[in-house]
Amino acid sequence: MPEYAPSDEELKPLVSIGPFKGLNTWHSPWHMDADIMTDMSNVVLDETLGGIATVRGRGNITTGLTDALGMDVFYRRSGNPYLTVVADGVWKLVDYIAGGANVDFTLPASSWDASAQTYFVLAGTSTDWILLLAANGVSTPLKVLDNFDPLAPVATKAGLDTPTSAPSAAAGAAGNLNGTYRWRVTFESTSHESSQGTIGDPLTVTNQQVALTAIPTSSDATVTQRNVWRIGGSVPEWRLVGTIADNVTTTATDNVSDLDLGRLLDFDRDPPPSALTVMVYHKQRVFGFIEDKLRWSNYDEPEGWDPTNELPVGRGDSIITLGTTGSVLLMFKRGQTWGLFGETLADFISVKMYDVGCTGPRAVCSAPGEVYWLAEDGIRRSDGKKIDFIGLPFYVNIRDMSAASKQLCVMAYGMGKVFVGFPGEAVPFSIVLDLKTNQWEKFSWSPTHIVPLFASISGDLGYFAFTEYTASPTFAIRKWPNSIYGDLGTTLAWYFERKQLDSGVGKAIKVYRELEIDAPAQPGVSVTVLVECEDDTLKNATATLDLTEGPVRWGLPANIRGNYIRVRVSGSHDQKIEIHGLKIWGWVERPYSRDM
Repeated sequence: MPEYAPSDEELKPLVSIGPFKGLNTWHSPWHMDADIMTDMSNVVLDETLGGIATVRGRGNITTGLTDALGMDVFYRRSGNPYLTVVADGVWKLVDYIAGGANVDFTLPASSWDASAQTYFVLAGTSTDWILLLAANGVSTPLKVLDNFDPLAPVATKAGLDTPTSAPSAAAGAAGNLNGTYRWRVTFESTSHESSQGTIGDPLTVTNQQVALTAIPTSSDATVTQRNVWRIGGSVPEWRLVGTIADNVTTTATDNVSDLDLGRLLDFDRDPPPSALTVMVYHKQRVFGFIEDKLRWSNYDEPEGWDPTNELPVGRGDSIITLGTTGSVLLMFKRGQTWGLFGETLADFISVKMYDVGCTGPRAVCSAPGEVYWLAEDGIRRSDGKKIDFIGLPFYVNIRDMSAASKQLCVMAYGMGKVFVGFPGEAVPFSIVLDLKTNQWEKFSWSPTHIVPLFASISGDLGYFAFTEYTASPTFAIRKWPNSIYGDLGTTLAWYFERKQLDSGVGKAIKVYRELEIDAPAQPGVSVTVLVECEDDTLKNATATLDLTEGPVRWGLPANIRGNYIRVRVSGSHDQKIEIHGLKIWGWVERPYSRDM
């Protein structure tokens, strides 16, 4: 019996991509879930177009740097935001808005380790400073204040060392002190005050003044003044005597009556520990960790770390990284996630939340009300209560990665998007989730560090900045998306692909006869279309379709038939390409059930 061939009017849509929000398939005779594309690169599902569009590619910010160790963006108090980049242990300031040559930071004499990864955090202070705090687990943590000079930026030690000596005291002329007293000193910079120093020997006086000598000075050039404190007489607590407004003078006279003493000395403000790595700003404190112990700064004092601000988490296995929902701090280990609840040391409590961990220190990002991270089984999301599994289209890709590759994953949040990069793969790639449309994009490159950037002085978020190796150890700092549709000055290679299998109670052989692309007129634009059935190279066909006049149809050869089909549309262009939809028409041949 000859094969039945329906007329054009009887052909039915067997495969449908578009018009937006992913793909849909014809539901007869069996339903197939096709809410997302099987694979794609450098394309986005664009609701405003009602279809698929190629994305803008990468652009260079600066090139020729060596050994990327860390990067973050910092907004100067009066002026542009800048990138702070650590390359081979050297800190560089990059003006990514105005351009120009990179400027090296002046670092303390102790320098910065040239091999350890650097982690940054932005934090505020009670004195209205914003500072960029940096740690690498080896070197003394450093800070940059938001009044830095872009022509001569300076990073200084975070926190201040405690004075190791005390003033000497001797009785003087008649005065206001009556009783037995002791003295001590704190150092102070423009942004911070140290812990209280060594306590001096007691001195008993009767209605006298006291001459103080050998008042300690600091070797830290950021110290601008010193505060003198006293206990004794009728006052059983340390109170402020006064301030010496320099870091030079070593003598003073104390004639302040017990009733006229100043503020209470009630703090410990040790510098941040050198063993810190990943840090997160959460509830106006900076949180970090050392092995299995959570550590945190004083409230509104990112440079002051009371040594009692410590909490063991779990049973000895080390914390890997941190994230914050804004209300809950998430602490990630290899196979577990813990949550920190409460407001202060008095009521902080850690609770094991999930038997799911994180793969690496940069494989996490905090978004408003949520944290995203890479677990061994894929990409996870939590609001501090429930946990979700996302990134299903890339489940197989992630599942088959090596542990070392997963550990190198980098993530960032910005502009309503979650960026996930895999630089450790043999062929690096990145995926981006648009939280507005809940759709993924895929790119054939990956950063090693990434941050969202302000696109202007007004602070509008415009793109991501990232480090990408060009030929290790040389790397470039790049931005995505760039303002053009080419990629690094060349044409942008893109594709999207759909694989579809009919299955259920029975089996259908589909005969595919025509492929139609719905697109606006785009003069000079051609795309390549591959259609293949049954993973059989004898059942495939390729054609170049011209979109100069808009929608176009392609008659498929007779061998394109089966119950499994792969459709791939690709191109290489330096302009935006729009495709509003794709359909393949045909008919279903010899449907039957297994019971027949």
